[in-house]
Amino acid sequence: MKYIFLSYSTKDSNTAYKLKGFLESDGFVVWMAPLGIPVGKKYPEIIESVIREAELFLLLASNNICKSNWIDKEVERAINYSRKLIIFKIDDCSYNDVFNFLLACVQCSEVIKDISLNDPAFVRAYNDLKTLFDSDIPSKQIHIAKNDEVSIKESGLSKEEQIREANNMVKAFMTSKEEVINVLTHLHFKDVNKYVFHECQNLNEEQNKVIVDNLLNAYESVFLNPNISGRTEQAIKGQIIYYLTRLNKSNSSLIPKLKQFYYEESNIWIRQSIVYGLGALNEPTIPFEFAKKVYNEEDESLVNRSWTLCFYQDVTGVDPYIYLDDNTSSWDNARKARLDRLAKNDFNNASLIVVDLAILYAFASNRKYHFKPSEKDIITHIKLDKQIKKHLISKEIFNFIKRVLKELKRFY
Repeated sequence: MKYIFLSYSTKDSNTAYKLKGFLESDGFVVWMAPLGIPVGKKYPEIIESVIREAELFLLLASNNICKSNWIDKEVERAINYSRKLIIFKIDDCSYNDVFNFLLACVQCSEVIKDISLNDPAFVRAYNDLKTLFDSDIPSKQIHIAKNDEVSIKESGLSKEEQIREANNMVKAFMTSKEEVINVLTHLHFKDVNKYVFHECQNLNEEQNKVIVDNLLNAYESVFLNPNISGRTEQAIKGQIIYYLTRLNKSNSSLIPKLKQFYYEESNIWIRQSIVYGLGALNEPTIPFEFAKKVYNEEDESLVNRSWTLCFYQDVTGVDPYIYLDDNTSSWDNARKARLDRLAKNDFNNASLIVVDLAILYAFASNRKYHFKPSEKDIITHIKLDKQIKKHLISKEIFNFIKRVLKELKRFY
């Protein structure tokens, strides 16, 4: 039986029940707490399976959801299981950082004033819901963030289209900071990246310098522009950091500027992009600082609650935001990507090891995850040899890694 999972704040119960009644009067089956919880069962016992089996996840969004102890977890599980997800917005709410990231690329209605066919905003949102409910797009869709409005673009570009998009991106990178911002206001398919990297390999030193300057200037321009915010800001900044550091892994001159960006940046998601960028450049101090905050559950403790912070944007060929937005990935994939990199014992990735281990520990600690035998084998055989120690510079970092490895053994 296909049904809708309705997520809402208890402070919006009257609106939620009215919406449930309207949907059911039109033939939909709606699951919502507490009505859907069987006698003798507790909410945490059944919520995982109910969200996993839902055809569509409907969030009733208001300022109240940021005060809820459950809604962010429900949204996270919906994303984890690639559920179709739509938002009915019932006030002019402002999300906190958690919801800004979780809902960055989800279809959202304009503000609905009344659950009634007399409200044009509700009618438009309801038509979108019906279309989404009957569609097959969730695992094959990609959301495009542009001017803080979201549209859907189907995946499956042909090779020729991917090459053309890659060429347009490189051309924009070489033109000006304005063109960089323009081309990166939408999120690109990760398949396009291999052609971007191929094109950039054919550029000379002067052309590469132009690209670096334009990307750096574009980041600073976005940082100073009050009109660029929310998901658009995250899309542009995240991609700039990605291309800067993956196209220029041997360019140590980028490190001081990226450190400056990190300390000036208040957004946790963008700061993590910078952490992985510095890790790709094999600069260990900022990744170590970030890893300690994750391990100690300080301001980056969101990692412990949300798999969306555990994406593997640092793996070659993976766009920093596409991982989340194509709705095909889960914590299983994120964990596997980290463990695969750890299995290589590559001292060139020494600065990423410290972050990988801290997030593996934080997630396992919070979720009570027990590593599988094959995963245990990888962690057990991490070689903390002289090469790793040399590339980490600091004895403090080396000892931190040893401590986290020891802590991870508790989850075997």
